[in-house]
Amino acid sequence: MKSVIKWQTGEPVGRCGKFIITYKHFECFTKYITIALREGNTWYDTNFNRLRVDVIAWCPITDIEPYKE
Repeated sequence: MKSVIKWQTGEPVGRCGKFIITYKHFECFTKYITIALREGNTWYDTNFNRLRVDVIAWCPITDIEPYKE
C-alpha cells in the first residue's frame, strides 16, 4: 500500500489540533518531521513546549489514513 501525505504550506489559519510537520531549525538546512500541536498561532511539541523552529509544511493527523492490510 502506498501512503501519500497531502502537505500544505503557509499558516493553518483557524485550524488547531494535532499535525505532522516538516520543519528545520532556523540556522540549519536539515529538515525534520515530527508531530506537533497547534493552539492559536503557536506550534507546540507533544509535551506542550513551544516549538522554536521554522515550520515548512504541515498536514492534519486526521487527513492521514490508517494502514489497511
